[in-house]
Amino acid sequence: MNPDESITYQDRSYHTLKAVNLAQGWKPLTATGFFYNHRDLFKRDKDYIELSFSEWNKITSGKPFTEHGGLKGKIILLSEEGINVLASSVKTSPSDQKEKPKDSGRKAKAKQKSEALISINGKEVSPLTYDGQRVVTFSMIDEVHGRPKNTASRNFKQNRHRFTEGAHYYHVTRENSLDEFRLVEIPPAGITLLSERGYFKLVKSFNDDLAWEIYEKMVDAYFTVRDIAKATERASRPSRARGLKR
Repeated sequence: MNPDESITYQDRSYHTLKAVNLAQGWKPLTATGFFYNHRDLFKRDKDYIELSFSEWNKITSGKPFTEHGGLKGKIILLSEEGINVLASSVKTSPSDQKEKPKDSGRKAKAKQKSEALISINGKEVSPLTYDGQRVVTFSMIDEVHGRPKNTASRNFKQNRHRFTEGAHYYHVTRENSLDEFRLVEIPPAGITLLSERGYFKLVKSFNDDLAWEIYEKMVDAYFTVRDIAKATERASRPSRARGLKR
């Protein structure tokens, strides 16, 4: 699916927030941020619809969910009326909303925020949260488990059919992530984040006693911090990642 391709649902044409953002030439996440922070301006069913992960899969034949703007198991699609409301409401100051030219080969970097490191198996791990829950990257898993580089990534790819996007993992790109990261380095192709459930599935592929010992330590010291974002913040703001580091 091309970013600007419309999506038909119940005989009406809709566009994702990401597609609208690209069409308007705004900075990444301008449309998403404005919609979630000013949702009261939009009329449900008239200006927008909210589809579940399963509904999205059905009408798009399984197109990537998070890559198109899916958040917390839901995705927003705007009608033409909704796009008009958004376009007329967003302030399009060139220095504020219009996207500036950038080096496509340069990794995105973000603001730094101090957060206590967590010691796992003699390794210092910087906590990473996404959508209000702790998540891990493949490189973090390789490090705490003492595995060769790319082991976790390889095992994930070999067993990808066992993982469900939005439940076991999230695919985060520069455009569907916020600027409130710490030491973020997101490659052009994006980065995969595993939830606790996804991490559990991946650990099964290691198949040794040490892996399960480290898994227990990760659960006790790393994944015990749940529901980090307040409920009101989760309901009004798009997903965010903190502490991301490849």
